[in-house]
Amino acid sequence: MRRVEDLITKKKRTRSETEEANGIGVEIVSGKEFEELPGDTESVLSSLKQDCFVVANSVPFVIDHQIYSFISNRSQVDIDLEAMVRTNKIRKVFIKSGGEGLNLLVYSSDLSVLIYKQLSNNLYTLEKESKTTTQEEEKIFQKKKTELRSVADLFKNVLMPAHTGIWTDLNLFKETIKKNSKISPDFVVSTLQSWGFLSTRVELTETKRPKCHFCIPNIGRSVKMTIEGNEEVVKIIKRKKHKEVMEQQLMTNQLTRSTFGIKFHLYCLLGSDIIQKIESPAGNC
Repeated sequence: MRRVEDLITKKKRTRSETEEANGIGVEIVSGKEFEELPGDTESVLSSLKQDCFVVANSVPFVIDHQIYSFISNRSQVDIDLEAMVRTNKIRKVFIKSGGEGLNLLVYSSDLSVLIYKQLSNNLYTLEKESKTTTQEEEKIFQKKKTELRSVADLFKNVLMPAHTGIWTDLNLFKETIKKNSKISPDFVVSTLQSWGFLSTRVELTETKRPKCHFCIPNIGRSVKMTIEGNEEVVKIIKRKKHKEVMEQQLMTNQLTRSTFGIKFHLYCLLGSDIIQKIESPAGNC
């Protein structure tokens, strides 16, 4: 499989295009698109995942427009991603932070591994805090552990495959639980919420229908670093003459607001058309 850094192509630009672009704040090649790249959506997604810095007790993620920086046919990328979502290979999770929204892509298998880690942590805590002294108390304790294991199994084997959209009607979600388990749907929902894998809300419409969506535990810090790191990279480029910077020079900068690294943020900025990689006589910009 090609590594991400091997997938970037460059386009030539003229000085007039450079001057026209300066008004946008960061130099962009106007009207240009990246050349078609070898490879497919799934291989690029997999490669980007390998380059992702993972915050403790969370999962690696890819932002959908990062893939656009490697494959010019964005419509095909969207089709490929939706097919992967429908088959429960990946999940798309919308996160809003500071007025900016991001579509995060995570592998369902990674979420499954994470929920069993969460289960293990909860069982360990229960064992540590257990003070059962009677047979009846021990019976209740064992039932609690069995129910928690069942919640994790339901999440992996039933709920994720059955509800692949970003938002799901909460009543339908609970109905799925009823059909596949004897555990109280309310207990499953509240447990997933406390573990950070589910969020609920009520529609701000006349129907006021309750909805729910799957979440990525402990992802808030990563989203904050993504947004702030993107802003920091843009500021670095803006401070340069003609709002250009050599790629090698840019890579030497140490970000103060993100631990993801320059490359991660370049993929975000290139894919969202905030900046563009170009070719110059002196090297890559």
